[in-house]
Amino acid sequence: MRTFLMTYNPDLWDQSEDEWNADLSLIAADGTAPGRWSTGSRTDMSIGDRVYLLRQGPRLERGILARGWTTSEPYPLEHWDGQGGSATYVDVVWDSMATLDNPLPTDVLLQQVPQVPWNNLMSSGIQVRDPAAVDRLEELWTDHLGQPTSDGPPSGPVHEGQGHLQDARTRSAIENYAQSVLMQHYRAQGWDVKDRRVGNPFDAEATRGGQTIFLEAKGTTGSGTAVFVTAGEVQFASTHPGRTTMGIVSGIEVTPDGDEVRATGGTLRVLEWNPGHGQLRPVQYQWRPETPDEVQA
Repeated sequence: MRTFLMTYNPDLWDQSEDEWNADLSLIAADGTAPGRWSTGSRTDMSIGDRVYLLRQGPRLERGILARGWTTSEPYPLEHWDGQGGSATYVDVVWDSMATLDNPLPTDVLLQQVPQVPWNNLMSSGIQVRDPAAVDRLEELWTDHLGQPTSDGPPSGPVHEGQGHLQDARTRSAIENYAQSVLMQHYRAQGWDVKDRRVGNPFDAEATRGGQTIFLEAKGTTGSGTAVFVTAGEVQFASTHPGRTTMGIVSGIEVTPDGDEVRATGGTLRVLEWNPGHGQLRPVQYQWRPETPDEVQA
């Protein structure tokens, strides 16, 4: 087992306080909360590695906010900045978290764990190599929370709280299924539909009779009342008014299928994708449709 520092800067990506508090409640109820975090350029992490989440940047107090374990090896996914391209992530379970206003301060870490260059951590996925530093970090974190924390990674399945997805395969199955449903819906109406997910701020391009529209697919096992959209998706839709469509597939059922995950069912809602309509909340952007039309998937 190795120990790594996962980092984020609120000036580049802002953590939702509502989501953080929901994870705190999940840990209080079940002992862990599942999540996912960028590893920067690191691709050699293993399942069962220890991770700490460190907040950086000048705007908020710097320090460690969470501790957990990796539950997957690194894998590529859409970049968190929403500008296209990909980033490397690992799935994690957080076994302990502080409130956002109460990190284990970097000033304390500088004094107590001098083996780590706390003021010069340029990316996520930095390994803490010194065994004494690893041990001291554990002690400081436990003392900061004022309560014992787990001694090892979970041995059984990770509980999935509302709105959380356990692993990359589940996320991928839901995303791929939602896109398939939306593309098939337009093909059935005579559109020529092409998958354009890679490198674009939209998922598919549909053409019929000289008209071209851009499709964005969102899938969820929940109600789909609101969905997360990236900054790149918002910008593209805003600069292509009347030419972008959102398809939300809600109520998707997910079942294991051997080593894979199978997504089925759900209800498709097809909407004009206009960020100016509905409620757009700039944390991660969250768009709440006004009066969607429903099509049974």
